[in-house]
Amino acid sequence: MHPAFPIALYLSAIVVGIFLLRVLGQPWDTNFKVTFPDSYSYLEVAARGPFRPFDERPIVYPTYLWLMGRSTPIAVVVQTCAYAGAFLALCMTAWRVLQSRFAAVVAVVLFVAVAIQPNFAMWNQQILSESMGITLAVASICAWWAFCDHPSPRGVVWAYLWTLLWMGVRDSHIVPTLLIIIPTAVISALVWRGIDPNIRKRLIVGAVVTVGISGWFYVAQDVSNRNQYPFHNNIGVRVLADEELKEYFVEGGMPLNETLEGREGHFSWDDGEVFLQDPELEEYRDWADGPGARRFLLSLGLKFPTWYDKLMDELPNTFSDDLGAYDTYGVADRLPQASPTLTIPLPMENDFEIQLGGPRSMPGLAWWTVLAGLGIAAALLSAIMLRARGAVVLFAAAGLVSAFVELYASYVGDSLEVSRHLVGPLSRLAVMLAICVVIGIDGIQRTMQREPAAAVAEPEEHEPEDDDGFVAVGPAPAEGAHAEGAHAESESDD
Repeated sequence: MHPAFPIALYLSAIVVGIFLLRVLGQPWDTNFKVTFPDSYSYLEVAARGPFRPFDERPIVYPTYLWLMGRSTPIAVVVQTCAYAGAFLALCMTAWRVLQSRFAAVVAVVLFVAVAIQPNFAMWNQQILSESMGITLAVASICAWWAFCDHPSPRGVVWAYLWTLLWMGVRDSHIVPTLLIIIPTAVISALVWRGIDPNIRKRLIVGAVVTVGISGWFYVAQDVSNRNQYPFHNNIGVRVLADEELKEYFVEGGMPLNETLEGREGHFSWDDGEVFLQDPELEEYRDWADGPGARRFLLSLGLKFPTWYDKLMDELPNTFSDDLGAYDTYGVADRLPQASPTLTIPLPMENDFEIQLGGPRSMPGLAWWTVLAGLGIAAALLSAIMLRARGAVVLFAAAGLVSAFVELYASYVGDSLEVSRHLVGPLSRLAVMLAICVVIGIDGIQRTMQREPAAAVAEPEEHEPEDDDGFVAVGPAPAEGAHAEGAHAESESDD
């Protein structure tokens, strides 16, 4: 045991204890009564039990409430502890896999800053899926990071397990999983030279299982007709108000009449549920259940510039929203109001400005993205030079892209309660941005500490491979130059 381990254990226990007291202590006598319609909906679905494959909510959070006996105090306490535990595990993972102690300290500071943000922590007191979504996102990131640092068959299983649980919290999680995470895993399994056959098999089998389960999640929501509400919301608030999008959907068969045009600016339940009940919209509803839904999915790619512009217009409002309407127990009053901001004046339109807990402004988002890109570039250069940790670089790059994809999909998915629906994506994005930065710092230090080669080695006749199994780039290093920062060999649990 490392001599510092007891100190780190006690310190982390104290920090977690203070966090739990600040989040849960003051409103304890309220029994955390539910106040939002979605909370009652989750409890209603949970009352029917987890053995209904086609219910109106994604399965994970109602099943969690069912396991908690539908007791809101128990559910709130357990999900808050799980939230704290997930971020503690993330800090421990960073401390273990980062060789640079400076990078590890920076990682812990950044992760704690994300965890204690009121906009993220406040959801632990609500019977809504945001808390569980953040927790499972952090858990899946931990699992994939640990696996890529030290590949093993068991690590594949844990990574897929946490990813599946996270995917089952919200529909929007399916998009980054299918578009980024699964293709990255499959391609890696196929091109990863020298990989343990058990790891390759589990990566591919896990991908197939994940695709199958995601299909079930989608069909379940479609059969329950729950997807009709965000679809109508988008048509009313976004599509009818935008001539380009309206023309696109009309070309796709949307039956536009006077009644439908009158729904501009309205949601599904407005004016006596006109979208859902008015006979004049019967043909529109038939179209929405089939061709309309497919047309909308295609628009995510075909009309990406339009949706992207709308997202960029919305993000400043989201960043400035303190979500006070959802903070019914005043968590924001008991936690730091905002993460410390580092600002450096620059001779340009926008100063250098980043918030330690992740981006909370458009300049902050831009600068965080720049730093993350530099971090990935530094880590990649280090991986090429040291022929090590290529899998970690791939994890960071794919994770960052998937976080942006989730942000985009969550915004486009529904025009109602946008700030709330972007909470999970922004927290996951903050974590991935931080990881990209710290692996860059770690890569720089690993490269600087590399032992100098005594002589130039003769070129190899075959392509050398790095410690992760990825083919290295450049001439082979001298003997001993490869040792610094190398991984242990991947091992089989079978």
